[in-house]
Amino acid sequence: MEFIASENVELLWEIIMEEDIVKVIPKNRIYEFRQFYIGQIKQYSEYVVGRNTNIPLVKINQDFITGLLKKFNLLHNNNNNNNNNKANQKPKSYILQKKYKLTKEVNLKAS
Repeated sequence: MEFIASENVELLWEIIMEEDIVKVIPKNRIYEFRQFYIGQIKQYSEYVVGRNTNIPLVKINQDFITGLLKKFNLLHNNNNNNNNNKANQKPKSYILQKKYKLTKEVNLKAS
């Protein structure tokens, strides 16, 4: 069986979906994650598997899963940090009031 064979791609998908880190993905975003996964399969196949034909499929699969989960973890953590930073930011009206000592609240939409 080849790395990009449908059977292998589906097997890897099932294994990855069992990982705790992936279980945090909301159901309405699974399709988007699946697209990300397929893109990673194609990239990995082209850049890694295509250049190293003597590596056993089990090793290729293990390395792929490890790499994908690391990438996802980084993306997930970056996303959470960005959301936390946005949640902790003061509204622009508050910042303007402090900066210019305005007595009236200036209502600005966040851009």
